[in-house]
Amino acid sequence: MIEKQVLVQNPAGIHARPAGKICKLCQQYDADVKLLFQEREARSRSILELMLLGVSSGDTLTLQATGAQAQEVIEALVELIENNFQGGPL
Repeated sequence: MIEKQVLVQNPAGIHARPAGKICKLCQQYDADVKLLFQEREARSRSILELMLLGVSSGDTLTLQATGAQAQEVIEALVELIENNFQGGPL
């Protein structure tokens, strides 16, 4: 399992559009990805679960991935999140 923490700096946190970008990005990789925040976790392929995490700007999110492309998907997610969800899928 690959695990990495990332600071969410997007002013609106993770709402519908960023959640959609996360889902689309993760679908491109052969890996199972979970995002964890406080005591909650969400599967990367569920927009609703991602939005229900309640992640706001300034929160630290933990990314976990397993599978053949776990390292690659974590690196891509960190880049997407650090770039405030600019670019990437959608």
